[in-house]
Amino acid sequence: MKIPEYQIVAKSSSSECSEGYCACAIYKCYVDNMKILFIFSISIFFLGCASTGPKFSGFETLEDEEAMIYVMRPWRLYRGAATLDVLNNDRMVGDLPNGSYIPVNVAPGNGTITISASASAKFIGWTHDPLSVDYDIKPMEFKFIILDSPIEYFIPAGSSFLVGADIGLFEVDREKAIEVLPKLGISE
Repeated sequence: MKIPEYQIVAKSSSSECSEGYCACAIYKCYVDNMKILFIFSISIFFLGCASTGPKFSGFETLEDEEAMIYVMRPWRLYRGAATLDVLNNDRMVGDLPNGSYIPVNVAPGNGTITISASASAKFIGWTHDPLSVDYDIKPMEFKFIILDSPIEYFIPAGSSFLVGADIGLFEVDREKAIEVLPKLGISE
C-alpha cells in the first residue's frame, strides 16, 4: 500500500515503513518527547524531596548576645515539591524544602520571619501570599516557627492532609518543636 503524499513527513531507515518513508514519524516523535517530559516532571517533583541534610540532633549553641529561631516545615505531600524562601526582616536567610528546618541566628529584639514562594515553587503552582510571624526574642533564647496546617494543631489529623485545608505559619512551644524537629533534616 502506498502512503499518500500528504502523510509523508519524514524519511525513516526503519524496516517497518515501506519505501523509506514513514507516516508514523510524528507519533514516534510525540511518544519519545512525552517520555522525556514525564521523566523531567517526575525529577522536578522529587527534587524538593531530596533537598534536606542530616536529621536534627540537638539545639545549636548560642553565644552571649545571640538568639535563634528554628523555622520548621514537616513532611506533607500537599505542595511538597515546593522549596520556599525564608526571610528575616526582609533579608533572605535560606531555603525551606519539604521535611526540613532551618536555624536562623537573629539579633535579640523584634523582627519578622517570612516564608515566600521561590521561583521553583511559583513554577509548580505555589499560589500562597507570603506568610509572616512577628517575634520578640531575648538574648540566649530559642523560638520555634512552623509552616503547617492549622488543623494539625487544633484537630488531631496525624500526618495526613485534608483536601482543601490551608497552611499557615505559627509559633509553637519548645515541647512541640522537640516532637517535630527529630523528624526533619536541616536545609542545605
